Parts: sequence; structure tokens; C-alpha cells
Amino acid sequence: MKDAREHSTLPWVKDELDELIAQARHALEEYVEGSGEQESIQTCIEKLHQIYGTLRMVQLFGAAMLAEEMELAARALEQYQVSHHTEAAEALMRALITLPDYLEKMQSGYRDIPILMLPLMNDLRAARDADLLSDVALFAPALERKLAFDQADDVVNDKLPQLARRLRYDYHRGLLGWYRGENQDDALGRLEKVAHKLERSAGSRTVKQLFRIARGAIVALNAHAIEPGIAVKLLLGRLDRQIKLLIDRGEPALKNVTATDLQKNLLYYIAQAKIENKLVQSIKDAFELELILPSAEEVEAGREELSGLNRELLESLHDAIQADLLHIKDQLDLFIRSSAKNTQELKGLEQPLRKIADTLGMVGRGELRERMKGQANRINEIVAGDVIPDESVLMEIAGDILFVETSVSNLV
Repeated sequence: MKDAREHSTLPWVKDELDELIAQARHALEEYVEGSGEQESIQTCIEKLHQIYGTLRMVQLFGAAMLAEEMELAARALEQYQVSHHTEAAEALMRALITLPDYLEKMQSGYRDIPILMLPLMNDLRAARDADLLSDVALFAPALERKLAFDQADDVVNDKLPQLARRLRYDYHRGLLGWYRGENQDDALGRLEKVAHKLERSAGSRTVKQLFRIARGAIVALNAHAIEPGIAVKLLLGRLDRQIKLLIDRGEPALKNVTATDLQKNLLYYIAQAKIENKLVQSIKDAFELELILPSAEEVEAGREELSGLNRELLESLHDAIQADLLHIKDQLDLFIRSSAKNTQELKGLEQPLRKIADTLGMVGRGELRERMKGQANRINEIVAGDVIPDESVLMEIAGDILFVETSVSNLV
């Protein structure tokens, strides 16, 4: 697991980083205990921002990715933008305890690869209701094909929205009871029954599939085969949003990117669930999860043995981002060639750019992540300001996208 490159700059800033982390942890403790109130969380944010800046300065991009997630979670705490305040604070405290250990390992020659801290970063993201990072991102192409919308699947049950409206109250009761830790079997049982009824009553295969996958995850949760972390709670909260969409707009509305991402993440947890259950096994078989996704043991072994970006991982990385890169290039080319330009046409590029950035960051390609993240921010500014960018700006965006594509291809 040793890295051929030495982090020669880390010893120069290690003491300073350790002191900043200790100060951030102390400030968070004061905030949680109630003695420091808002001043304490603001101090914590300030220290985390300094940690993030220092790690970027010395080009430890993986560690900086964790520090960035920590700062964003702390800001969400300060602004009361977290659904589960205590769990969010606990996740942040775990990160403050983990980061020094991670830096110690890098000082000993280990690679700076944030995939090692993926569960922790997911809990930090879930605390502020952000999209999850996942190992599944590297295996997404295979799942994308299996989860692709069936255009001929236009059979709908017109009565399903009314049924969903009646069932949603039960779903809320189950979700709330589960969140509070009140009678877990009963709470998860309610969620499973709602998902089962919606699955049976759905007309389209797409909607049946969504609720079947959700039901499998809930069954595995109830059997303690899936850890009930913040990230999993976020996913079942997002299922509620899909139920609301079903109520408001009917079955066709559930053919959306958010529903597909929700299924991919739930399938990731199902793949790692050790449980003898017909439903769960049938889902694993239908999506060939044991071939597409790694088991919990394989993930852990991979984290322990990860010493570099081997060819298999790089090929998965290339496949995972290729479709998004192609879409971005096509959309950007159309915009450049268009005579009547509208900045809103660029809006759809921001999220794919951020998705690529996060995927690159997960496997330690921090310098490429910074490029994609920077261009996502630039797109955001262009759309928000509604100012048509110069051709030189557009060519710079295109140049960075091409640079990333070529870099990943060269690595493979």
C-alpha cells in the first residue's frame, strides 16, 4: 500500500495541521455540549477551512477532499441545514479523529486515495442531503445499461397515485420511527409493506423495479445485513420524494435520473448484504450484482491493498466517466456553434462535471478533479450571471475536458 512518490511537503505542515485539527475538534466539542453555541461552530468552520487550504497547497488532494466535506458539513450544522443534527455532529467528529490517522499513513508513504474513507465521506454528505459518493460510480456503466428506461414500457396504473397518497402517511410513520430508533422492526416493517403494495400495483416495469429494489434494501436493513447509517437514511428519504412525485405526476414521472441514481445506490448496499432471503437474492441475480459490484470483503480488501491505480481500476474509471464526457462535449459543441446563444443551455453541464470530478477524486486523481470542479463552478457563474461567455472561455472549458479525457486514456 506504499506509494512510490513521497509526500515530501507533508512533514513541513504536519504539526500545523495537527494543531488546527485539535482546535477544530475542541470547538466542535464545545458546540455539541452547548457551552460555546454559534461561536464554537464558527471557529470549527474557520479551522477546517484552513486545513482544507493547507492540504490543497501541498497538493494532498485526497485528504483535501475529506476536509472539504468536513467544512461543508460544519457549515450545514451552523445554518441548521441538517435533518439529523446529532448524527451529523457525530460524523464530523469521526472525521476529525480519522484525518490525523490518514495523514500519519501518508507521511509513512501510503497513497493519498480518498476511496479509503468513502463511508465517512458519504455520512458527511448525507448529513447535508447531498448526492452520495460510492464505489458504484466506478461500476456505473454496467448498472446504467441494466437500469436504462424501457421506452416501450408505457403501461401505467391510473389509480396508483391515489394509492400512493393513502400509503404515504404509513411510509412517513415508518420512516420517522426508524429515524428515532423506536421499535425498529415495526418501523421498517411499515416501510417494506408500503414498497410492496406500490410494487404490486404499479403498471410499468420501471416503477415496479424501483419499489422492488427499495423493498429488498429495507428487508436487508431489517435483518441487520445493511448498516443503518446516515447515507442509507438519506436514500429512503429520497424514496419518499419519488412517492410524492408519483402522487403529483403519475408513473411516467418516475423515469428520471434521480430515481435511477437512487436505485444504483440501493443496489450497491444490497450487493454487500449478507443475507439468505429470496427477494434479496433474486435482485442480486437479476442485476448480476455479484459480478458487477464488489462484495463487502472485496471492498475492504481493496482498500487495505490499494497501492496504486491498477489497470482494472483505471479501465473502470475510464468507462464510468466516458459517457458523461461525451455528453458534455456534444452539448458544449452545440452551444459554441449556435448563433443564438442562451446561457440556460449550459445549465445541464454543471452536474455531470461535478460527478466526473468526484469520481476522479475518489481514486486519487485530485489534480484532474480540481480541473473539472473549477469548470463546473465556471458554468454555474455563467448561468447565474446570464452573460454569454467569450469564445476563449468556452475553448478553455473544452480544453480542460479534453485534457481530462486524454489523461485518463493515457493512464489506462
